[in-house]
Amino acid sequence: MLVDIMPTRYQALLETLAGYKKTGMSLIAYDGHSLHPPAFGDDVGIYYFVPKIAQVFNMPIDRSFDIFIIGLTLISVVLALVGLFLLFKRPASIIVSLLGVSVLAFTMLKLSDVYVAAPFAILSVVPICLYFIQQNKLCWSLLVTLFFAGSIIGIANAMRSNAGTTVMIFLLILLAFYMRVPRRVKLILLSMLIIGTLIPSAFFSLLLNHRDDYLRTVATNNCAPRQHVIWHSIYIGLGFLNNEYDIRYKDEVAFAKVKSISASVAYLSPEYEAILRKEVVSLAMNHPTFIIKTVLAKLGVMQGYLLIFANLGLLAAAIYRKRCSLELAFWVGLAFSSISGLLVVPIPGYVSGFIALAMLYSIMSINYAMENGLYHDIMRLLANLRNMAKLAT
Repeated sequence: MLVDIMPTRYQALLETLAGYKKTGMSLIAYDGHSLHPPAFGDDVGIYYFVPKIAQVFNMPIDRSFDIFIIGLTLISVVLALVGLFLLFKRPASIIVSLLGVSVLAFTMLKLSDVYVAAPFAILSVVPICLYFIQQNKLCWSLLVTLFFAGSIIGIANAMRSNAGTTVMIFLLILLAFYMRVPRRVKLILLSMLIIGTLIPSAFFSLLLNHRDDYLRTVATNNCAPRQHVIWHSIYIGLGFLNNEYDIRYKDEVAFAKVKSISASVAYLSPEYEAILRKEVVSLAMNHPTFIIKTVLAKLGVMQGYLLIFANLGLLAAAIYRKRCSLELAFWVGLAFSSISGLLVVPIPGYVSGFIALAMLYSIMSINYAMENGLYHDIMRLLANLRNMAKLAT
């Protein structure tokens, strides 16, 4: 296998392929004894696409997983470069775009697994949509692009919860504040974006309904949440720092806590979530200092990511200012994509969208600066320094 994957997720993919071979239906796992939903509590997108590739092309699951992840990366790289080359045409800007997107592609392959979903959506959509939106006119190319963008957002969300939501927020801000067209035109464009988003969502919803109906007739272990649980992750995320409450970032810690309160509650069930929500709220009410210290520690890590991945783009953006609405779209997107890091843990996989958007912000800010006088300002500064050196001698 060329790219990394969690062992439990890999096993779930093997069982899902086995389930497809046994039943002819997607999103059903077979462990050799029983049929059940794959990867209890995980998002379903990867369990549809990867086994489907393996089945269609008659290849092992590890190779189909490599093809899927590398394919998503290549698609997003090509689309990002197309958008950036349309936006910035100077030779230096092309070099910056190539270097920056190459680093992003390498980062995606290192993150691998379902964590490529958010970078995939950001790279595939943001640059090319920005190019067409800044044309400030209603045209078929923009309508098709927004429909395509919505589809990418829906697919990314199916792979990992809210992986595409950052891009949706970004585009909504651009349509509302950046684009200078009549309101009715904005509504048409918004409708196209939403329709594109709803199609993958409806497809997976129908697929899951069909799957669940089938499992109810042939299996007893057929109840599974359709997306990541929230309070389970928030609770164990409170173990980011060493603490006196015996909370650590391990699934079994949350499970043990629930069992100590109610031994009969099923894992990841609504009742399970309700107990952990109550525990988190209780800690926030009775031990606010612990919560604040934990969140501030995570915030410090997120600031470190911003400095590392946005780097010179922050300085370029401060000197060569873009339109406020575009800055707003980036910074609101960055704020939203940091939420999982602040609520759970700020590991690279969980904040892959934040990392990708910060790197794209850097690429675009540096390119914008070069297109708006950076080169001439550097030449002028060097000339002044040479003159100062001559006067000093």
